[in-house]
Amino acid sequence: MLTLYILIGWLTLIFLVGILAGRYKPVRSREDWNVAGRSLHWLTNYFTAHATQLSALTMMGFPGLIYTVGVPVTYAHYVAYMLGTCGFFVLFGVKIWRLGKKFRFVTPTDFLTWYYGGGRWFRYFLAVLFFVALIPYIQIQVIGAGWIFNEASGGLIPLWLGALIMYAIIIAYIWVGGLRSVAYTDVVQGALLLFGLWAGSLGTFLILGGGPKALAIAAEKVPQLLYVSGYKGWDWPFTISWSLVLGVGWAFHVHMWLRMYTPRSEKDARIWSGVIFAENMIHGILLTLAMITAATLFPDIRPDLAFLTMCKKVFPLAMYGVFIAAVAAALGSTLNSQAHALGLVVIHDFLEGTNVKLTDRGYIWANRITVLTAMTAGYILAFYYPMVLGSLAPYPAALGFILLPQVICAVTAQRWVTKYGAIAGLIAGLITMVVFSTGPFKNPFHIHFGLWGVIANTIVFVIVSLLTKPKPSEEVIKEVIEAGW
Repeated sequence: MLTLYILIGWLTLIFLVGILAGRYKPVRSREDWNVAGRSLHWLTNYFTAHATQLSALTMMGFPGLIYTVGVPVTYAHYVAYMLGTCGFFVLFGVKIWRLGKKFRFVTPTDFLTWYYGGGRWFRYFLAVLFFVALIPYIQIQVIGAGWIFNEASGGLIPLWLGALIMYAIIIAYIWVGGLRSVAYTDVVQGALLLFGLWAGSLGTFLILGGGPKALAIAAEKVPQLLYVSGYKGWDWPFTISWSLVLGVGWAFHVHMWLRMYTPRSEKDARIWSGVIFAENMIHGILLTLAMITAATLFPDIRPDLAFLTMCKKVFPLAMYGVFIAAVAAALGSTLNSQAHALGLVVIHDFLEGTNVKLTDRGYIWANRITVLTAMTAGYILAFYYPMVLGSLAPYPAALGFILLPQVICAVTAQRWVTKYGAIAGLIAGLITMVVFSTGPFKNPFHIHFGLWGVIANTIVFVIVSLLTKPKPSEEVIKEVIEAGW
């Protein structure tokens, strides 16, 4: 039961941090709720961005893939994410921060609608896209939250009750503090999460005889995990296309895009992106070394629990409790941001897109109710109708990546594009993605369906844009250019 006590203590701390953050500086305006008043120090912004991204997949999904497939997952995910998503933050984060501050942008829908001159239906279309991308991940976090309590209690706490407890804690502090509570809980959760990744990975690698000798043993016992391509279907076409889809598009999701608006200054906007760029690769290397070592010594453990099982075998029980809490941090720091972002999509992008005028107080309450409703619906669907959302699970990463042509053209101030081209391209890309994601046409030529979607999007986007008007206004082009780098 020691692990359960550690988990309860940890969640109590998170609850108190979230509530106190909201009480210390109460939410009085939509700017407070949406982007924490654009007031975050670079270190806070780094932790909230990194902790938001490092979900249960970081502690369970990707370690399991490395354990099963090997090093292709490392450069397919960690290298691609560093160069793609983190690279986007480094290259364009300050530009987007400047434009966001000047025009009070909140979501990517704001920026893209402004650039392309799209009207109400353009805004609705993008909002639907972001809404669908968020929902499946909330479902995944629900199941993970239930599992954490079940594992920590030795099976005494059922999945449904564990998930309900974590959901209640997250809803409570979002309700009180909006994004500020999310950000400050992310600082604490992000710190434990990184400690868990670093200590768990490096500790197990060294305890299990790490170093050149361990890698030499791995080369002898599990050489397939060191192949750069080809093992278990991870040939170059699939590895590269999977890398692009999983690594590039995360910056375009609402909960990640928000982090480019929240720094308090241009200096802070520049520093946090550089830090996240560097750290991502470091923990990716450490995790790879640990999981290959685990595959060498423990070849028969369940892949998605490989990291935690390995920690349980080599660390004292108290430390294992800390790693369980780190998984809770990974789940909580992603779920809180996704729930908050979902409220913005519904109220800011949809409702206010209909020209409904809300006071700041009305806007905050509408978001609170939306967060509560969405979390409740996600909880019910996850346990009672899992296939409804489970069928959408392969798409969220691809739904971010599919926006790549439209986003890149906007941030680089391309004059030839049009809103009709943007919408037609996205529709063509989405149809292609769905067709190539399942059935007899799944991943043609072993290329991930998300990349096929972007290829179709790009072709249609270019053709329709060249044949239609109006183009972005010169005033908009000038603003983007003057925003610099």
